[in-house]
Amino acid sequence: MVRILSCHPEVQIEALASHSIAGEEFSSAVGAFRCVADMVCEEFDAALLAERCDAVFVAVPATQSGPLVKALHGAGAKFVLDTGPDFRLKDAGAFAQYYGEEHPAPELLADSVYGLAETNREAIKGAKIVAVPGCYPIGLILAVAPLLKKDDLARSPLIVNSVSGISGAGRSLSEDFHFPEANENARAYKVAVHQHTPEMEQEISRIAGRDIQVIFVPHTVPMTRGIITTATVSLEKTVDQDGLEALYNGFYADEPFVRVLPRGKLPETKNVRGSNFCDVAVTYDPRTERAVAVSAIDNLTKGTAGQAVQDMNILFGLDETCGLWWGAMSP
Repeated sequence: MVRILSCHPEVQIEALASHSIAGEEFSSAVGAFRCVADMVCEEFDAALLAERCDAVFVAVPATQSGPLVKALHGAGAKFVLDTGPDFRLKDAGAFAQYYGEEHPAPELLADSVYGLAETNREAIKGAKIVAVPGCYPIGLILAVAPLLKKDDLARSPLIVNSVSGISGAGRSLSEDFHFPEANENARAYKVAVHQHTPEMEQEISRIAGRDIQVIFVPHTVPMTRGIITTATVSLEKTVDQDGLEALYNGFYADEPFVRVLPRGKLPETKNVRGSNFCDVAVTYDPRTERAVAVSAIDNLTKGTAGQAVQDMNILFGLDETCGLWWGAMSP
């Protein structure tokens, strides 16, 4: 987030607030930002931030952003963009079930807007609280949205497999992500109980206009960043490869950050690394009469920080590509 905002031509970073490194220079704690972001981190003060800043980004672990967002909203903050999960789910009961705690600010759920630009742009324009989507849901939603929007074409449930780099786990220490555990190891985890499952179902059901379930299996592999998602979708109607490609190209024709790949090309994480692009491809399998949709994103950019800045651009009426228009870090 700091990397993107520090290069954004319409942004000035007014404050960095942190509990863990308050009183320290940000660049001292994160050495990559020396001479780029040398600001001293402050303790969180909702009233002061609301007064000084036109937009406040919140980036803390699950269940911890609710009180901060509530305080900022109460202090009159113009726009609050929460990169955590606290305001993504509209059902407080589902939040408690999947995150293990009661929702910290259920009274604000109705005021929050799900911040996936490609499927909820008009709602974002009028939002005061933006719930930036989870990385796995972004990968899935962008992979299948055209199928869901087209005349009840997709049949529930969707079979979804995602493979993520280990940065998706955040910076907190975890034995599963120590180098000896993660290196040379691919693993599935949280099968049928992952906390992003209800978020996926909520949003794809909204797009489809009917209830859609997912069978979601996430995996980690020993790479730092990136997510590749494969969704296998049973179809209610007969289609062919030409029809599916026309559907996807039409659906994403005006979306600057979704690249529909030509026939014979499939998404790869290396082609989106560090960028705000999502690469998508769809293949029709005539033998099983199913569509296989594949997407690739950088989980830290289009999957989190880049998407949040894209949302900010929408809120302020800026071009959505402002501060985000660059290709992947290749090689």
